[in-house]
Amino acid sequence: METASLDFGGRSRHILILHGLFGSARNWTTLGRFLSLHGHAVGLDCRNHGASPHAGSHTLSDLISDLMSWIEHNCPRPPLLLGHSMGGLTAMGCALLHPEAVAGLIVVDIAPRAYTLDFTTELRALSLDPSGFRSRREADAALIPLIPDTNLRQFLLINLEKQNGVYRWKLNVPVLAKASFASELPALPGSYDGPVLFVRGGASDYVGDADLPEIARRFPRATVETLAGADHWLHHSARPQFEAVLTRFLRAH
Repeated sequence: METASLDFGGRSRHILILHGLFGSARNWTTLGRFLSLHGHAVGLDCRNHGASPHAGSHTLSDLISDLMSWIEHNCPRPPLLLGHSMGGLTAMGCALLHPEAVAGLIVVDIAPRAYTLDFTTELRALSLDPSGFRSRREADAALIPLIPDTNLRQFLLINLEKQNGVYRWKLNVPVLAKASFASELPALPGSYDGPVLFVRGGASDYVGDADLPEIARRFPRATVETLAGADHWLHHSARPQFEAVLTRFLRAH
């Protein structure tokens, strides 16, 4: 599968940015430009998202395979992977299965365990047929009853595009509704001995203290940073603190 990418510039080592569910590389433009100061930063659109092709399945194995294919064709030496949420699971899985292909990891607000995630509300909103909308403002108004939170609504609306004069969702919603990626990482074997940074949001429940022993077991060289008050989208809600933590790690490795 030909994975779409967004090049943020920079030189030397590749730093690959892997977005979360319903996201895309475009969501990481500001951080991509920041990361370009530390290497050649590239954001990837995973399958069924952004500008990448739609596919009939969306498993963790699929995501890892797509990532490895991109690395093999575009990276002359092992890249550093930064993954948020779903992208973090992909990055960890890639490092566990292909440690020689990864120079290091930055895992953003996700742990190496199985998750049972409920995105019923988001999927219901994304199941609306957008072809009748005459403007993005009209689409936004139609989503308000389902998604009152403005930030979340705007995040989802990034996936709305106009093609041949008609609005459509870029996401492959039917396949994502059945996706199994969130529960599959514990079945992967091994551990990864390279440098790893876990960054978790202090106001997020995705990574708790109960996850720390498993992080240490699977990633023995990992350090864990907690950003006080930050939510799951900490690259937006706590960007200055996030950038400071990344800078220390990237300078050290």
